[in-house]
Amino acid sequence: MQSLLNVLLLFTTYLNLVAAWGSLGHRTTTALALLYIPQDHPAELLLQTLLHGQDPTTAALFPDRIRYIPSFAYTAPWHYIDALDNPPHQCGINITRDCLPEGCVVSAIANHTDRVASPSLPLWQRGQSLRFMLHFFGDVHQPLHTENLSRGGNDIDITFDGAKHNLHSVWDTLIPKKIVEIAGEKKLLNSNQWDLKNETEAAYAWAEFLYARYRGSTIAEEVYSVCTHDAAECSLRWASEANKWVCKYVFEGGLEELQNKDLGGEYFEGAVPIIEEMVLKGGRRLARWLMMIAWDLKHELAETKTDEMIVQEL
Repeated sequence: MQSLLNVLLLFTTYLNLVAAWGSLGHRTTTALALLYIPQDHPAELLLQTLLHGQDPTTAALFPDRIRYIPSFAYTAPWHYIDALDNPPHQCGINITRDCLPEGCVVSAIANHTDRVASPSLPLWQRGQSLRFMLHFFGDVHQPLHTENLSRGGNDIDITFDGAKHNLHSVWDTLIPKKIVEIAGEKKLLNSNQWDLKNETEAAYAWAEFLYARYRGSTIAEEVYSVCTHDAAECSLRWASEANKWVCKYVFEGGLEELQNKDLGGEYFEGAVPIIEEMVLKGGRRLARWLMMIAWDLKHELAETKTDEMIVQEL
């Protein structure tokens, strides 16, 4: 009994760790996608049907929550693509060199897009793949999820606002969290009714802020015409775009400079527009993909909805 209790405690610890790892960015990417989907579009029904009414921003956290469970360990490589480049001197992704035989975020987006859109699969499998898809649209836009150096920065110890962290966690978690905290303090977000401790509400508030802030901007116009012709090619293009920031900013001054200064000041300020741009692009692109898939499945979705209504009436 004690052994079982220890396993459960360890498992709970993993869940708590993973649930906080980059979850604000993932929630916000998905919340932005919801803002870009027109009201009454079949994509709304797609999300409702395959997620069984679960909040999509919570569904987007599923891949992180299960990756440390032994039966799902095979999914771990899907969260990244390890570019074997040489930052800050040279950055770039080579799909045949950098995508592991077990898969990577580029191949995972392509695979799960196909599974979500496949009427031959049971709904529960398509719902699981939709959760992976929501998550990986966030991962592919995070620069350090496209870089091999020091395991994407996980092995690089730095200081952020006086505390010791690793560089990956700075980009995954600390910068997004600080952006939202500052915006809340300055009343830039609709913060009268939400508490920063409620991450879901914080993500929706940040998504609304980004949606309004960049409406009509060059970035918003750039992502309006989203690549939708081929899932593998499009996701590779997005990963390559994120990887460029590894040389242009993440490691621009070299490793020694990163380790010899607190990244919570000037470095943070320079990273803010990059994080905002990548989260915005991830959300916009996710919306277009969901809309594209749902439009092709609109007749199936309508029939599924009708069947559910009949069951409810009985």
